Amino acid sequence: PQRTFEIAGALLAIAQKHLALSNATEAQRVAQVCADLVPNTVTSARSWILCGDAAAFSQPDLPLSLRFLERADQVLLSHLAKRPGDEEALKLRAELLLKLAQSEAKFHRSGTAMAHLRELTSDGALAKFVSPDSQLQAMLSLSTYVGHAMVTNTYWYLQAVPELMAVAAQRFESCMPELSH
Repeated sequence: PQRTFEIAGALLAIAQKHLALSNATEAQRVAQVCADLVPNTVTSARSWILCGDAAAFSQPDLPLSLRFLERADQVLLSHLAKRPGDEEALKLRAELLLKLAQSEAKFHRSGTAMAHLRELTSDGALAKFVSPDSQLQAMLSLSTYVGHAMVTNTYWYLQAVPELMAVAAQRFESCMPELSH
């Protein structure tokens, strides 16, 4: 098993180099081999995420990219069911939920994007790995992608995730102390 993980790690590194060199198709192929080599592991999830990035890079193909990212989420959920406290897997899942939310928002799927953000902020084990700044930025990106010209039109989205509303209120109060109670 150890040798298999070493090979998978090397394949993942090769796939990342292909993506860095703008060879998305080859990156995707190598990453899929890596994911199949070590199924239901963090390495496998990283491989599926790389496949999603490659699909988004080579052609803005949302359905394919999202399928890869959702596959990564399934792998992480399966892994975390067996090892609930695995910090590496929790951190990767938090990053993945942010990526899923942003990808969904870009293609006007605000409901699904909100579900990912709600899960991220309501699960304390995940939320600790993503800063409130990153979460708030994802929420503001969501408002932009769904076509809001003014931040005030994003109020409903912030209200739907109370934790982000608190962060937004803190930011506002720090910029406008004269309006604080």
